[in-house]
Amino acid sequence: MKKWNFLLIIFFYLFSTTFAQSTRSFAEAVYQKQLEKLREEYGQHKTIPEAFELPALVALSHYPELKNTRIKFKFRKIKATMAAAPTWYFIFQRKEKRRYVISIASDPKKRKAILPIDLDFNEKIGVLGHELGHITWYERHRIWPILRFGLGQSSKKFRERTEKETDQMAIERGLGWQLHDLRVCTNETCNPPPGFREMKERIYLTPTEIKLAIEALEQTKQ
Repeated sequence: MKKWNFLLIIFFYLFSTTFAQSTRSFAEAVYQKQLEKLREEYGQHKTIPEAFELPALVALSHYPELKNTRIKFKFRKIKATMAAAPTWYFIFQRKEKRRYVISIASDPKKRKAILPIDLDFNEKIGVLGHELGHITWYERHRIWPILRFGLGQSSKKFRERTEKETDQMAIERGLGWQLHDLRVCTNETCNPPPGFREMKERIYLTPTEIKLAIEALEQTKQ
């Protein structure tokens, strides 16, 4: 394990004081029965394609501060599995008026990434939980830090740091096992496109690192 990754996990082990209980697996059938309640509580100001409505609402339930945030989930021809960003005109809006888009890869011809539609229920929640972590970060910052974040994506070191911090946020929200299963899928079992696994292992937390982070957080409860 890289030294930076180890220090990141130790940091959150020592200084995280509040976090959600990690659930090993979400039962889709159970949450399907709660769909109307989830819509009422977490679906306000959200536009979500039917195929992703349930996993998106479950992921949103772990980010209650986003209840009133305007988010549109949209199928698009992108190279990543998913991507979260504010609308381009956010620089002209007050912070409380911002809108965000979570783009969902839809073009099998690109094959630069695993297509979200091919993920199972828990894996979908994992990737959605990660993207909602990005939106939570955007919501906490004003225009210039967000612009610097966008410019920083050209730096591999910057992207590695920010993506792993966002992974850690999802773990703290109780979505660690969903993120773990997503990474096992994208790294191994889901037939990732050439170069995709190497990129994921370099920039994001690995399944082993995610398990260590979950265990570290669980220890804080004892």
